[in-house]
Amino acid sequence: ILLYSPANARAVDQQSLAILFKQMGHEAILLTQMPFGISHENFIAAGGSTYSSGVKGRHIFFFLRQIRFLITFCRQHDIDIMLSNGQGCAVIAGITKWFINTKVIYVRHNSVIYSDTNSLKHQLLNWLANKLSSQIIAISAKVKEQLGEENVPEKKIHCINLCYDPLQYKNDSSGKEAGIKSLYKTDLLLLYIARLVPMKRHALAFEAIKKLIVNGIDCKLI
Repeated sequence: ILLYSPANARAVDQQSLAILFKQMGHEAILLTQMPFGISHENFIAAGGSTYSSGVKGRHIFFFLRQIRFLITFCRQHDIDIMLSNGQGCAVIAGITKWFINTKVIYVRHNSVIYSDTNSLKHQLLNWLANKLSSQIIAISAKVKEQLGEENVPEKKIHCINLCYDPLQYKNDSSGKEAGIKSLYKTDLLLLYIARLVPMKRHALAFEAIKKLIVNGIDCKLI
């Protein structure tokens, strides 16, 4: 089973799948578009094997080179099932499936992301990912609902909640809690962990903080 992903950062859900697949008697392989990173190290520790495409390029040339690489990779490694994570990987895998004997499934992680406020390129990428994918796993009920709003046929959608093995969480800040609390002294210390992009809706966090302060709660947000 191939997990095809764009990034090399820590992905606890993929590490958890590697453990689960191994327990079920399957071989789990991670392939990323980015170079070897912490995700590969953790995946190996979880019992899987890892690779990086090493493909470089811009725009359409990047996609074409990734498609060619993925076709060769699936043939060489006799991949039975490919789980493509993210819109970009789904588009590449969706085209690749016509040239390989591998069952390709798109794992859709996001709910609302590609709206009218996003670029035409992102909207097109999202549309292509849905169109080229014959089977889509929605990792939550909200994602399934969003796919329905995007007019994806219900027969293509399978709602399977994302799984996590809590033992796979290795916090780099572990043991430093006292220092953090000392640095940011407050009655309520909140952490907001998300990329600085509109889809993460940081404004909602600021609104929540404002309401807490108005109600007399001493709080800070990291």
